[in-house]
Amino acid sequence: MIVTEFDSRVLGTTMPGPIGGPVPTRLTHDPDGDPLAVKIEFTDGVTVIPWTIGRDLLRDIVHSMNRTTGDCDIRGQALSALRVALVFRSPDGTTTISMPRRLIVDFLHETYEATRERGGEQRAIEAALATFLAGRPTHEYSSDGWNAQKEGTE
Repeated sequence: MIVTEFDSRVLGTTMPGPIGGPVPTRLTHDPDGDPLAVKIEFTDGVTVIPWTIGRDLLRDIVHSMNRTTGDCDIRGQALSALRVALVFRSPDGTTTISMPRRLIVDFLHETYEATRERGGEQRAIEAALATFLAGRPTHEYSSDGWNAQKEGTE
């Protein structure tokens, strides 16, 4: 398990709460559990707010100088060589958080190394593919493309 903790800053929000103060933040990566994801947790000391983001999306955000990356619930961009902004959207509202870019870059580097050493990324892709194909009709690949096998035919 790879963990990095630091203080983020709220740049803006449509939800009740302070703006500008430090927000204790934890990034967690489990190279054996879900090697393609990063868990981000924010806390006010009482409540923990968890989010899960694709590791590659976080990497793209960190390297996206002045260009917004991502869609749906989490988007972001590198604001400078020092800071990254992530926008989190939920049914309750939207919050923009600023994080230290260098700490995220170092964390991501560590996650890629740990995953590579364990072969976790390939296992995750194979498991996702197996889940996707489970329960679907069997297919046979031929030079003509994918042909579904029909019951009772050879």
